[in-house]
Amino acid sequence: MVYPNSNIVEMGIGDVGITFTAQGTMNAPIGSIIFYNQKKQKITTLPDDYQIDKDSTETYLSHPDQEICLAFSSAESINAVISILQAMKKNIFEDETTREYAIQRNMELEGR
Repeated sequence: MVYPNSNIVEMGIGDVGITFTAQGTMNAPIGSIIFYNQKKQKITTLPDDYQIDKDSTETYLSHPDQEICLAFSSAESINAVISILQAMKKNIFEDETTREYAIQRNMELEGR
């Protein structure tokens, strides 16, 4: 569920759609990832070789009051987000030892 007024996106059950769009110019492009609410559906991923083309029929009309957008003006910024997502996947979902440590540390910081 996307909560635009609180800047929170809770993901994991298929009710959040994700798309990307381009703005700017050829010399100063801006790529954006848009998170939006959708009817619950199977979670899928794009293939590594996914590529849009000039005949693509996929479009997205922005609704800023109903979505959250991450805008990037450099590939390095995208790499930074990818690296933190990969680290989170490994440490929280694939390794029980680091998952336990992370949960305990967060509880300590919150005073629980």
